[in-house]
Amino acid sequence: MVLEPLLTSFLFCIVVAQILVIDDAVEEIKPALQAVFLGHRVFFANSGGEGIQILERMGAIDVVFLDIRMPPELGPDREREGLAVFEALQEEHFDLPVVFLSAFDDLPTVNRALTRGGFWYLKKPPDLNETKAVLGRALEERKRRLNQFDQQRLKWLRSRPRKKAGDKLDKEWGFQGQSQAVVELRQEVTLLAPTRIPVFLFGETGIGKEVLAKDIHRFSGRRGNFVAINCNELRNPALASDRLFGHSKGAFTGATSSEPGAFELADKGTLFLDEISDLEWAIQGMLLRVLQEGEVQRLGVGEDLKEVDVRVLAASHRNLHDAVERGEFREDLFFRLAQEFLNIPPLRERPEDIPVLCDWILRDIWTELGSQPVTISQSGMEMLKQHHWRGNVRELQAVLRKAVLRAKTCKLDASLIDRCLSLGIKAPSKSKESESDIVERILAGEKFTAGVRKFRDQFGEFALRDLLSRVIRQTRSVKSAGEWIGFIRPETFDKDFSNLRFWMKQLGLKRKDLLRHKSSVEDESNRDWRMME
Repeated sequence: MVLEPLLTSFLFCIVVAQILVIDDAVEEIKPALQAVFLGHRVFFANSGGEGIQILERMGAIDVVFLDIRMPPELGPDREREGLAVFEALQEEHFDLPVVFLSAFDDLPTVNRALTRGGFWYLKKPPDLNETKAVLGRALEERKRRLNQFDQQRLKWLRSRPRKKAGDKLDKEWGFQGQSQAVVELRQEVTLLAPTRIPVFLFGETGIGKEVLAKDIHRFSGRRGNFVAINCNELRNPALASDRLFGHSKGAFTGATSSEPGAFELADKGTLFLDEISDLEWAIQGMLLRVLQEGEVQRLGVGEDLKEVDVRVLAASHRNLHDAVERGEFREDLFFRLAQEFLNIPPLRERPEDIPVLCDWILRDIWTELGSQPVTISQSGMEMLKQHHWRGNVRELQAVLRKAVLRAKTCKLDASLIDRCLSLGIKAPSKSKESESDIVERILAGEKFTAGVRKFRDQFGEFALRDLLSRVIRQTRSVKSAGEWIGFIRPETFDKDFSNLRFWMKQLGLKRKDLLRHKSSVEDESNRDWRMME
């Protein structure tokens, strides 16, 4: 299957606009304007009242061409002569560029209209080339005003006193939690969702970036579909083109029918591009053109350009700013996708969210498995709160599913939770296993529950020192490090913790020294990323 030659057939032009022409002699200028506005959607009105009705009915008008010297229209409302119509437009649609038309050289009236906020003036009959050029500038002005309005609105909303949690009921949210971090994250979503501002979601794997993206879509008011694509699947340019833009029947071997791409499926909705840092350079260029022009074309001969209205949300667990600096990610695409950031904190930094998450996850598990409702004991919950959760919410879901499957009562106790946290991972038994292998396996999530002394006897003091140093730097806590490794168990917590502190002293390890070393190494590498956030 060869698709690459078809990639060159991608053509992009300006976004199809919706134009309203209001003129009492509209039939005289209609043929000329239809030729100029070819490819756009044009509405014609013979009077100001009719024009206002069209605007109220359609809503999404991009540019208005208005006769400045229409005769007054008497009716139940008010006069709709040219300037009166303009004033009515300004009251409700101040971001709408208005181009004035007139067959008279009435400069005082024109100047008065322009100083009140009119965009441009054209004399009738309009020159075709000049009209086309003015339309292009008016569409750019429309985009600028919309973006400026969104930014100003966002700034104003952020300046208001913040409400406490509960602006939206928890049942309306997919992203669950009760910590201050989640409250602030939800407030940002509430502010950003109704705007057109591009938002970038940053967070570790398994943290719930797609769930939060669905919340943004839900609260945006967009009526189209939410479509999610994992960019790991788009490493081949030909496959990426097919998935994003679709193909026509016969476009390539095996294309037995026409299929829409992700952009068409998400028309009037939201397209979520997860792990966008994995996109190849060539695919980044294709995506940038679609975002700039607002049109896509399916793979295949004779396919027409299709206008799409899609809000794109992007996410990654990688430092995208560093990828730009290394030349792995296009800077122009980065700034188009990331005008606002939502940084999702890992689960281990907000343990107070774990009870809420457990309630929601358990409900799904009961439905999925058809099991009876269960609860988690207090000691079991404390164990979950103390776990490091390298896999975040996804790991929590897996542990709870294992626990429900193996539960013999309606309560998940600490011993069952502990067994499920380490289920399927066997403690090392071969003395010939290398020290580096066991350290790496424990860092990857395996537990060693035989105790500190047995680890030292089996693998040596060098391996023990290396393991403790690395895990303490990562967890920033001796207690959390001991629990992650398996040296500290809930049922013998005091004894195990005291024993671990003894071995720390024997090895000459101090937590503050380990964390100071970690900070000095990380400060330089993370400086730019923190500044960007």
